[in-house]
Amino acid sequence: MARRKYRLSHYVRTILRRIWSHPANRDRRVAALLKAAAWQVNKRFLRIPLTATLSGGAKVRCHPDSSAASGLIYFNRQPEFHEMEFVGTYLRQGDHFIDGGANIGVYTLLAASLVGHNGGVEAFEPHPVAFSRLRENVKLNGYMNVRLHQLALSDQESRALMITGADVGNRLQTSIDVGRPTVEVQTCRLDSVLGNRKYSMGKLDIEGAEFRALMGAGSLLVDANPPVWQLEMTEHLLRKAGKSTADVESLLRDAGFLFGRFDGDSRELILDRHLHISDRNIFAVAESATEWVTSRLEEAGVAVLKGSRAGNRSSSSASGSMTA
Repeated sequence: MARRKYRLSHYVRTILRRIWSHPANRDRRVAALLKAAAWQVNKRFLRIPLTATLSGGAKVRCHPDSSAASGLIYFNRQPEFHEMEFVGTYLRQGDHFIDGGANIGVYTLLAASLVGHNGGVEAFEPHPVAFSRLRENVKLNGYMNVRLHQLALSDQESRALMITGADVGNRLQTSIDVGRPTVEVQTCRLDSVLGNRKYSMGKLDIEGAEFRALMGAGSLLVDANPPVWQLEMTEHLLRKAGKSTADVESLLRDAGFLFGRFDGDSRELILDRHLHISDRNIFAVAESATEWVTSRLEEAGVAVLKGSRAGNRSSSSASGSMTA
């Protein structure tokens, strides 16, 4: 009992610190704490889905049992502040966006609101519950520029088991997950699904399967299509899948990509030939397209620093992604 109380106390303190320090709450800390308290009451007793609005105007149905929804409530609709600031700055009308690991659709909806009816979003989410909520949110906004795929990204087209009951932590089963509840899903290769369309940006947040997904996108990587990827890089999850951040770094470097960190406060993208994993999410930018990417960002007031120009400057990313 004492250990349980300690864990609960530690968890509460951690959440409170994240809410207080999160950059999206900088000018509304007290309001954010009060909103979080109300959400916790709703989660435990009322269990009523609420609707949040993203910066681009898209609406998101927030179910009380969803950690992704909690992030929207706790962190002023920007749970990944720096990354979402980048997306909001970089994407343009008519662009096409790939969302690998869409979950309930936060990035899908943000991108759809930015690219407009002449652009499009390819959203991939294999888990049946998350996919149902993704579809619900796309329908809620009436978006016709989103194509939904109930598929898991990998390096082959097959059937696979996915652990379930872990909310945003649901992932393709590995050897250490034997005995955990699972659901069967269909896997696919991006090269096979996406065809020849030009994409401006892709995002992969698939709980350790990022290396396999990139292997299944070999032709796209060679063509720098898209020229920018946002990748979740979690070492322990990659290792559970038999890979590492070093493997991802090597794969992307061999394909001609640089590695970037974006600071939404200073509005700087720092590019380097080496991967720095102090941040959970990193950007990979095709070296062949850096001039085009730089021009696009500079038009929006973002400074792009490369190599020695960046010096020891680093992103102060504090996305506050742990939610409940």
